[in-house]
Amino acid sequence: MRRVIVDASVAVKWLIPEIHADAATRLLTDEYQRLAPELAVFECADALRKRTRQGDLQPIDASSMVNELMQLLTVQPTAHLATVAFDLAVTFGRRVYDTLYAALALQGDCVLVTADRPLYDALSPSMPGNMLWIEDVPQTDAG
Repeated sequence: MRRVIVDASVAVKWLIPEIHADAATRLLTDEYQRLAPELAVFECADALRKRTRQGDLQPIDASSMVNELMQLLTVQPTAHLATVAFDLAVTFGRRVYDTLYAALALQGDCVLVTADRPLYDALSPSMPGNMLWIEDVPQTDAG
């Protein structure tokens, strides 16, 4: 099983149709262990809240989607990575919230899968083995 860090830009695509959603669903096989910081759950929940405010989703449906997300991710503790995330944020001019995912990938020596193009463009040259653009997730036998 391949361990991957999934950021909210990818995880939310499992719940609501957006660009790159087909690529994101390639991660929903037994071949992948999908890890994320707790922050990802809250970022996705906020994206769903926004969709309810816009009238695209009913609150009850969005609430069920948050529960579904919890079944798709293995949430990791990340408070110990605050300094690493901060240093990455300062170095690359990104938000600490975003670089937390990268810090988790570096700590676990695994790949961060993202659909956040500015984040990918900023960090991937310095993290060549630890970053994967969402459309580059390979097809699997199960997918």
